[in-house]
Amino acid sequence: MRKIQIARHQLGTSLALFIENMDPISVHCLACSAGEVIESISNHENIDVFTNKLIRQNPGLDIKEFRKIRSKYWNAFKHATSKNKNLLRNDESLLKGFSDKINDSILLLAWTDYSSYTKKLPIEAQVFQTWFYALNEEKLDPKVDKAPYRNIFPEIKNKTRIEQKIILKKACIAFKDAGINKEDEDEDEDDIEIKTEPDPLIYPCDL
Repeated sequence: MRKIQIARHQLGTSLALFIENMDPISVHCLACSAGEVIESISNHENIDVFTNKLIRQNPGLDIKEFRKIRSKYWNAFKHATSKNKNLLRNDESLLKGFSDKINDSILLLAWTDYSSYTKKLPIEAQVFQTWFYALNEEKLDPKVDKAPYRNIFPEIKNKTRIEQKIILKKACIAFKDAGINKEDEDEDEDDIEIKTEPDPLIYPCDL
């Protein structure tokens, strides 16, 4: 099994849990793990993914700083001791700042890197990207037409977090049933067509 496939397993399960509004810690750990794998293999294979673009657009950010930011909560979740293994980590204060909303950007980065690498995305990930940008229009390129995002998710900014997640789930079901392939707006400027990946979001246990 290739590393990109392993990352896809983790990322699919992470998004499935997120859509169901379940276990944000597992969502975070799986998405961070997948994102690290995708970012690393892309760099080794000289594939320009979204993370590279993000770093280029932020002169004060390098790859080490990016990884530090991405791993902030992930390290607290996966490590019990400090680097020298002599002391237990005290992460209680740090983890008070963690919430499911932090997973929005972690998932977006990992899925967008995945689409840069594979040139494909499952429908649920396409819908998630649209949902994210409908909530965070300021993160879109100023040249991007915001109307499609507003049309698919009207007034979503005015909803509670629970309502926003319910809307996401219903949209995923609707688009999946319709079999609609949404163009990946995020990479439109490079004229890269992102195809719909037919695989299920979570793979069955057939390894």
